[in-house]
Amino acid sequence: MTMRSLFHKRMTAALLAVVMVLSLLPGQTARALAADPDDDVRGSISATLRIDYAQSLETLRAREEVLRGSTSLGTVPLTAFEAGSLSGGSQVLVSARSRDGGDLGGGSWPGYLDLELNGLPLDTYTLRFTGRGYVPFEQKVTFSNYAQHVLLGTGDGTFTLGDVNGDGKVSTADREALTAALQSQDPKDLERYDLNGDGLIDIVDLAYIDRQLNASGGAEVIPTALLNPPVV
Repeated sequence: MTMRSLFHKRMTAALLAVVMVLSLLPGQTARALAADPDDDVRGSISATLRIDYAQSLETLRAREEVLRGSTSLGTVPLTAFEAGSLSGGSQVLVSARSRDGGDLGGGSWPGYLDLELNGLPLDTYTLRFTGRGYVPFEQKVTFSNYAQHVLLGTGDGTFTLGDVNGDGKVSTADREALTAALQSQDPKDLERYDLNGDGLIDIVDLAYIDRQLNASGGAEVIPTALLNPPVV
């Protein structure tokens, strides 16, 4: 895949995305939630996705997939760097940082994608990360006292890069499929197997999968700001 302008018209075929889902706690109903005295308290959930193996913004955009569901509060493309809103009025912002953690500054090779969801009622939510070539990942987040921050990556056992056959895991079957497509210039093969987006299917892409075969680890959920500080 050749590098094109960062400001190209966004592809309509599907992108890296996170779906925000509201999950009611056991025994709760919409009426009970409406009567809850904490309804006026609003919190935030944020997430940082590490891009552990180099991928350009162009490649990340080309691998987004949009999921929809009746319980979804909204789908957020992780390469649409603009403010927006979810169902219910909660605000969302996506941004990118360089590999050293600084401002991307118009660059095309991010090291981190950051998601901020603000103005959420206290409850339990599910963040669902999806994208073509990635193992789908879900993380439940509950907050009552503190805002929460989720850390995950494309090179560990969370949102793992390398599921080129779409079976929900990175395995030797993915390595064999990519090996069979080495050096291919077929556009369909490039779309699926050119993991780093350099326009080649080569040993770099194969190395990505090799490193992911034994990927381990889970997401880290960190409490941040106190939502309802006591009145002194």
